[in-house]
Amino acid sequence: MHINILFDVFMKVGITTEYMDKRRTGIGNYTRSLVKGLLKINNDYDIDIYAIHYMNNPDPLYLKTNEVILPLLPIPPRKAHTNMTKLPLHLKREGIDLVHVTAPNPSNNIGILFFNNKHKKVLTIHDLCLLSPAATKIYHRIWRLTLKMIVNKIDRIIAVSENTKRDAIEYLKVPEDKIRVIYLAPDERFKILNDTKIDYINYPFILHDNSIHPNLINAFYKLKKRGIKHKLLVFGGMDRSTRKDREDLIKKMGLQKDVLLLGYVSDDELVKLYNLADLFVFPSGRCEGFGLPPLEAMACGCPVITGNIGTMLEVVGDAGIMVDPYNIDGWVKAMYEVLTNEGLRQDLIKSGLKRAKMFSWEKTAKETIKVYEEAYNGYG
Repeated sequence: MHINILFDVFMKVGITTEYMDKRRTGIGNYTRSLVKGLLKINNDYDIDIYAIHYMNNPDPLYLKTNEVILPLLPIPPRKAHTNMTKLPLHLKREGIDLVHVTAPNPSNNIGILFFNNKHKKVLTIHDLCLLSPAATKIYHRIWRLTLKMIVNKIDRIIAVSENTKRDAIEYLKVPEDKIRVIYLAPDERFKILNDTKIDYINYPFILHDNSIHPNLINAFYKLKKRGIKHKLLVFGGMDRSTRKDREDLIKKMGLQKDVLLLGYVSDDELVKLYNLADLFVFPSGRCEGFGLPPLEAMACGCPVITGNIGTMLEVVGDAGIMVDPYNIDGWVKAMYEVLTNEGLRQDLIKSGLKRAKMFSWEKTAKETIKVYEEAYNGYG
């Protein structure tokens, strides 16, 4: 049963969910959590959710949506050609009123160029790191070119932070009244657990996410020199070249037994890692979309130290310790203080739990529906 609270007419919303079908990282988790959140409140709004992707996926969440599977055409680039030809036809056939593209990429961007003007378009931008001159790969150049081609065709842009919004205005020249900032949230599975046993861990550790900047390795080396017994565990994927560079630096500093690169971990294991860690460190630089891991750690009762620039100022606020990402000695000092001052650690745990509760996917979903209404009705 639909209860029409927000819309004057019934609306069919298509959401691109291809990132749910891969080994999920940031955008995949965002897409899944958003779809899940929208479905939870769907009966309060007069909308139907259509999940648009390229392959069968046993994820039970798809059973709760109207699933649209687009088998890839054999002509490379396969996704781009599929989005140019099959997708517009399916949108018309299903009578979809609005399409929400959950992240820009060349295939999605090219597809948008071929959408009928009657289909309203919403695009989520997480960050604009690939606009940097340092992003020099062919994929990066195509990403930049195609994104710039479509920004004026988008009815509403969702930025995941004020930081991303400012970048979109400055670098993409998007009018401010076209952008809405909607924060993400930690999934409900991130919480304090009673059972946190992980077989391969029997030592205290600091936890870090993803590609581990050389500055953090250097800071950890200095921390060990101050007598800290903790290991540094790093979860998440990194490309082969980056991993080799980090492994070489770790070996050069004699930290092979103290810095462990775990790679991808399961959702359940990640929650346990947050629960077991004595500290989570996230020396984010200027280019960061939302920065969800610090909130996930806080929700699990883990103290957090982050970089003091960019999105972290919005996400973490005063609930964590903030340090200049490039100040190695500052990081050594902050980590040492948290690990040796139990009173400080407990204060950070309490403030972190409070901070994490300020964000929820229900709130994100409701604010997203408001954006759908604006895009559909053509007003701000």
